Amino acid sequence: MKLKQSRYNFFLRAEDGAHLAFNAISGGFAKIREVDYAAFQEILQNPNADKISAKNGKEIKEALTKGNFLIDEETNELDILKAYNRIARFSDTNLSLAIVPNMNCNFKCYYCYAEKEDKQMDDGTINAILKLVQHRSKNIRKLFITWVGGEPLLAFDIVEFLSKAFLDICHTNDIEYFSGLITNGYLLVPTVFEQLPKLGIKYVQVTIDGPRDTHNLRRPLQNGSPTFDKILENLCALTSNTNDIEVAVRINIDKKNYERAEEVIDVLVEKKLAQRITVGPAMVDAVTPICRNIENLCLPSYLFYGDILVRFAQKAMREGLKMTILPHLKLSNCMADALNAYIIGCDGLLYKCWNDVGVKSESVGLLDNTGQIKLNHRVGAWLAWDPFELKECKDCKFLPLCLGGCPYKRIRNYSEACVGWKYNLNKMLSLVYLSTANSNISIFY
Repeated sequence: MKLKQSRYNFFLRAEDGAHLAFNAISGGFAKIREVDYAAFQEILQNPNADKISAKNGKEIKEALTKGNFLIDEETNELDILKAYNRIARFSDTNLSLAIVPNMNCNFKCYYCYAEKEDKQMDDGTINAILKLVQHRSKNIRKLFITWVGGEPLLAFDIVEFLSKAFLDICHTNDIEYFSGLITNGYLLVPTVFEQLPKLGIKYVQVTIDGPRDTHNLRRPLQNGSPTFDKILENLCALTSNTNDIEVAVRINIDKKNYERAEEVIDVLVEKKLAQRITVGPAMVDAVTPICRNIENLCLPSYLFYGDILVRFAQKAMREGLKMTILPHLKLSNCMADALNAYIIGCDGLLYKCWNDVGVKSESVGLLDNTGQIKLNHRVGAWLAWDPFELKECKDCKFLPLCLGGCPYKRIRNYSEACVGWKYNLNKMLSLVYLSTANSNISIFY
């Protein structure tokens, strides 16, 4: 078999001078010892040479092949990525639903992208959702449910009723069930979170936008009252519970709070929450007409990903918090470009992107009272979206980690749709390396 270099290899130097290599398809991540670096370069440049000068050249070549740094000369990696993407997007064995039980919210965040209204899901829509899942239960093997809003805990009775019904359906039909809850955390009191394991909810995301004073200015109640202390009290109670729920804290960051966002880490450490919580900084983005008025407060991508996020990750790692800093192969983007994935509004209208929820003119269809999905012409743009048709994406080394970036932004021709790895991959890989104790060539998956 003749070999060639993968087109998705990345080579860098860590802060301590170590040579590192990363492959964006396999996730192979290697440190190359200084004494092996010359042989490493020799093999990469001429992988089919009859002889290798280094004594351990054979072992190095085997490691490079195992990590997909070297691949079969006839392999078309773009075709492989395309196949992975098609399988993930158009599989009929999974069903993913984000359910909006109500569009109301008890918070008044100035950067909110969603249209709020005092509307709650009625019995007809609830029954239609149940019928949909019952229909699909004969064919699917996995069911993914995400509870969103508005604030979903304002309609916890609906979350509770449907969750129990989903669990029964999945148990009867041997379907794997996963459910997550995205909440502002204010109503996540003990009487509520004690019910979550019984409802199959395994993931909870709560937002804290900084220390007390910063957060309270950004995320007050509708009447202006503070929310920080109540959220933190709820988090402390939730994480002290012995259940196995994964808890994530999101930090929405813009020009108003970027200098103080890292203080969230100090708060979590002080409250002894570091070992139980995953942190996830996110860039505030004015993508919908509703939040377009805060566009001047949004940070440029290169600054957020290339500097602010990296510094946040460095501190999170020092303090022992979990945070995703190692990139991995992306099989599909999100619900937006997947065949069997929908956001169900509280009125039964269907959407492909969370940014569109509540904007009826962007609905891709509806769920009728028999549980059947009735799609309209708008769904075509989402399912036809294909990053492999864009030359800039096809030619990009970041394609396995990005797949064209945000479909919502691409379809609407936003100038910046790429993911953050474009701005910080080398820095993040260096962080991963510095957190490990590699001394030889090692391949990680």
